[in-house]
Amino acid sequence: MSDTLPVSDINSIYDDAMTQIYHLMFADHLADFKNLETFFPELFAEESDKLDLSAIAYDKDNESRVRILAFRRLKEMGITTDEKNLLGVIIENHFKDGGMDTLAIYADGQVRYINQANKLVVSEHAIDKALQAEVFKLSQNILPVLGPWDKPRLPPPAADFLRVTFLVNGDIYFGQAPTDVAFEDEMMAPIANAMLQVLLKTIEKASNSTEE
Repeated sequence: MSDTLPVSDINSIYDDAMTQIYHLMFADHLADFKNLETFFPELFAEESDKLDLSAIAYDKDNESRVRILAFRRLKEMGITTDEKNLLGVIIENHFKDGGMDTLAIYADGQVRYINQANKLVVSEHAIDKALQAEVFKLSQNILPVLGPWDKPRLPPPAADFLRVTFLVNGDIYFGQAPTDVAFEDEMMAPIANAMLQVLLKTIEKASNSTEE
C-alpha cells in the first residue's frame, strides 16, 4: 500500500472538537488518553511490566481501545504475537462535496460516529450485535491480503474516496479506493455495505433518542 494515496487535511473536514474525537477513534497516540492513567497506570509507566500490559491487552472485559493501547506498548517493547486480535473497524467515506462520515465499531460493541455535519453519536453498547459481528467476520478475511501498515497513520482519504481501517492488536491495516470502486470490490464491498447498515441503524437510534 503506497503512502502517496490521495488524502485530505482533517482540519478542512471537521471542527477542532470533532477532529480530536476522530483521532481518538484510532487509539494510536497514548498521550491522547492521559485521562486513563488513574485506571491503567501500567500503560503510562516509563518501564511497564510486560505481564501487566499483556493482562490488559488480552482482557476482553477491557474497552477495546485500552487493549489497543496495551498492544502498542507491548510492540514498542518488541513483544508481538502472530494472533490477529481484530479490535476495531473504521470506515471513512469522504463525499465529493467535501463532507465525511466516519464510523468506528469496536470488538467490545461500542460505536462512534461523526457525520459530515460535525455531529457525534456514541453508543457504549452494540447497535446491532449480529450485524457488527458480521462486519468483524468479513474483516478477518481481508487482513491477510492487506498486511500491517508500517508508517504513521495517513490523514483522511481525499474527497470521493473511501477507506476502511482495521485495528489489529496495536497495528493498523487498511484499504482505500475511489468510493464507486470500493463498493464494487469483491472483498471491500461486503464490509463497506455492512458498515453502511450499522451507520444507518446508528442514525436511527440517535434519532429515536432525540425524539424521546
